[in-house]
Amino acid sequence: MMSRRHSFLRSRAAVSLLLPLLLLLLGLGSRPNCRGAGGRSARVSAVETDSDASQRAAAAADDDDDDAPSDDDAIVGDSTGGSGEGGEEEEEEEECGCYSPPPGSTTTTKGGARLAYLITAHNARTIDDASYLFRAIRYPSTIIIVHIDNRTDEGVYLNSTLRREIESCPCGSDVHVDRLFEPEWGEWSMNDPTHWAMDVLVSHPRFRDKWDVFLNLSGDTMPVLTPDVLSELFDPDGGPLAGSNYVTSSNCETGFVPTSVWQFPEKWHKRVHYVHSPDGDYVGDTIIEHVDLDGVARNTTMTTHFGSQWMALTADFVRYLVSELRREESLASMYRDDTIELARLMTDETYIATMLMNVRPYNDTLPELLPGGNLASLPSMYAMRYERMDEHYPTAFGLVPVQQRYDVPNASLCDKPRPWGPYFLGVYDLANIRRSGALFVRKVSVHLDPNIVHMLPVRSHDDLPDIQWPDEVKISEKVDWGMLRAQAREKAKAKEARRAKMKLEKEEEDQGEEEEGEEGDDELDPEVDDDEVEPEPEEK
Repeated sequence: MMSRRHSFLRSRAAVSLLLPLLLLLLGLGSRPNCRGAGGRSARVSAVETDSDASQRAAAAADDDDDDAPSDDDAIVGDSTGGSGEGGEEEEEEEECGCYSPPPGSTTTTKGGARLAYLITAHNARTIDDASYLFRAIRYPSTIIIVHIDNRTDEGVYLNSTLRREIESCPCGSDVHVDRLFEPEWGEWSMNDPTHWAMDVLVSHPRFRDKWDVFLNLSGDTMPVLTPDVLSELFDPDGGPLAGSNYVTSSNCETGFVPTSVWQFPEKWHKRVHYVHSPDGDYVGDTIIEHVDLDGVARNTTMTTHFGSQWMALTADFVRYLVSELRREESLASMYRDDTIELARLMTDETYIATMLMNVRPYNDTLPELLPGGNLASLPSMYAMRYERMDEHYPTAFGLVPVQQRYDVPNASLCDKPRPWGPYFLGVYDLANIRRSGALFVRKVSVHLDPNIVHMLPVRSHDDLPDIQWPDEVKISEKVDWGMLRAQAREKAKAKEARRAKMKLEKEEEDQGEEEEGEEGDDELDPEVDDDEVEPEPEEK
């Protein structure tokens, strides 16, 4: 028997699904249209991630799987490239700077893994930075889905370089843009763009079965390696990264394996939060009541594992997650409902990692590691993504961070990182990036250190310069010559005013002394009227 709280959540989920559909039928639920001049209408329904919408998309696909979606069903800001004649493709590559492997390279635009990306951007700065990310990953046979936070004014995207690049220079990639969700930090809504994108990739006839690996990236991410090299690494036919799921980043102290909540110290905040109820009662591991595919009711113990919000997942595992989230009583759905009801934080770092670690056969799809924590199939690789986090105090495993970090000036468009990060990266981090063998770096921005953005991607980690943090470096403040000139002018004016004041005071003082001197002379030698002088007496 299902618990009362799960029944309530299923009812609430049904209402949340039916209400938007009712509004759409009444003509009240239309979303803002992000179409711009020159871009054809392109939209996937706002309820595409819900199970009914996914089933409708799959059913519609049965009519004609090969047809592209109509304007009413497509995604805002669609762009498909590379479908013209060879001459048109060459002209686009020349005008847009589309990447192509150098002569003599073993990689080609044909073959390799078909990569499907999700790029998420939440404000003007990340939309701007995402244009550099887009240029670095656009490539033939690549799908790129872009989600813009629905709180961002649509004009920011419509007037952005990212939009111009997507519509004019897809370089053979299939690109789709929409703005649907408003993720709140720490809440389940942080998962919405990722789950929506996976659902669309699995369900929509335009994308279904046309990709091999799903990677989600923030707009302020950059790939370390060129798109042909990435495609070759994930190649289903013998690529060293093929067939495994990667759900951690470099700040995970257990490496490529997600960290069990029980590996943290007893009083560590992550462990305390996940093994206690919101009221503070100890509950241990979560036990989920669910119904399997055979209709059998089961209880499954879910040990929470921490990974990363940013992942590289196989198509098989993504299809499993999407299909199971369509079933209300599945393990995936019931575990999701439980985390929402218990107000678990950081579920974007725990939900998929926990599903991966607790569900067979997918818990066998973690990469094989060597004793040093590097990949057995690619020994030079120690992390999928390089990022710096949680360096404001010693870590749960006793690591004491010592290297400096980039700070964000008050005048920068970059948002100030939270105390625990993630922190911005720059050229001083290149040595660590090189040694990590990571495929992606985060966070980087042209508004903080454009050098690292313009330097990436490269064809090999050996192409990265071995630039590392000095023992200690302090950078002087930026010289503002305009301000200095203004200050000099004000100083000169003030000096002139002081001189004028001193001169005036001197003149007033001199005039006062002159007047006082005249008054003194009158007292010592008064004027005498001749008529009033007595005559001197005559001599006898």
